[in-house]
Amino acid sequence: LMKKGKVNKAWKNRWCILCDVNGEIFLEYYTSKIDANLCGTIEISQVFGIEVIGFPSYDLSMLQQIPDTISINDKIKCQQKYSFILLTKDRKFIFAAFDPKNFFK
Repeated sequence: LMKKGKVNKAWKNRWCILCDVNGEIFLEYYTSKIDANLCGTIEISQVFGIEVIGFPSYDLSMLQQIPDTISINDKIKCQQKYSFILLTKDRKFIFAAFDPKNFFK
């Protein structure tokens, strides 16, 4: 995935994995698959919503299949296709998949 920075708003490639630590699920993101430099974590239990950032050329015919906790946000303009926001009480994490095959998994 790509992740948009909190301070530096540039997009950076990140290797992301879900892991279980004592029964808590975290999304960890690293510099790359090869470089094990942990850049950050998101505690999944703290995610209260997911917003898909609308893009004019999306085929959203599968919308009836997505859960109510996922919404489409077409107010935000984003230069990256296949972008989404993980909402927590402390922060919005913005990610983008490289292609639709990975975005809609």
